[in-house]
Amino acid sequence: MLAERIERIAVIGAGLMGHGIAQEFASAGYQVFLADVCDDKLQQALKSIEGNLRMLVTFGVLSPDRVAAVLDNIVPSLTLREAAWNVDLVIESVFENLELKQNLFRELDAVCPEHTILGTNSSAIMPSQLAEATRRPEKVVGIHFFNPPYLVPLVEVVTTERTPEAIVDTAIAVLRKLGKKPAVLRKEVPGFLANRLQAALLREAISLVAKGVAAPENVDYAIKYGLSRRWAVAGVFELFDLAGWDTVLAAASYILPDLESSNDTSCSERKSSGANLE
Repeated sequence: MLAERIERIAVIGAGLMGHGIAQEFASAGYQVFLADVCDDKLQQALKSIEGNLRMLVTFGVLSPDRVAAVLDNIVPSLTLREAAWNVDLVIESVFENLELKQNLFRELDAVCPEHTILGTNSSAIMPSQLAEATRRPEKVVGIHFFNPPYLVPLVEVVTTERTPEAIVDTAIAVLRKLGKKPAVLRKEVPGFLANRLQAALLREAISLVAKGVAAPENVDYAIKYGLSRRWAVAGVFELFDLAGWDTVLAAASYILPDLESSNDTSCSERKSSGANLE
């Protein structure tokens, strides 16, 4: 399916991520059906979206006359069939439970038109595990936004072995229309890209504190006032290209053998270190 044919979007789940994802599609001019089983949650989602939009107006990111237009693009729904029966793309954003999501994808497969792409915002569950619950596994793809969706440009596009290039290209084109920066995974791995990188950094940070190398606040200083300033404008490969890979290799020969590589950092160690993981 071509991105130009994507006109109607369904977002299933109006919680923390769902309402922000709906806001992004609605801001880009798509008609969005936002579904949830709880009317209170839907109403709160709409209030949160309006609040987010007015905040963006305050900071000059959005013109005041756009607020009503964006809200008009969002149709709340209490039933899956009403939300998804005639859409071109679905973004699932419900609780991270495999059985729950598989049941949802089974229902979506029955309700949605044959051409509909079924996307999942899951940050932990593999798209292939959800694809197997449908009769259209080739149209299931991970479309993983980051919180808050209306401020973070990154979206991970996670493919399965059965995802054709046309679906990937469509997802990328739609996300770019939203102003997003899609990062494509050609192979599924737990945690995808960003969370794996974050977990690797977290493991080393915990290890440094546990070994008494530095206090938690100094580890945070190194990230806040050093690494994050550089990473905001260039990724690790871009930075190392600038540094020169011969220099990187020389430094790595001293550092890599000493990095934390265990699979177990116990809760007692983390608590005694004083590290705050929340």
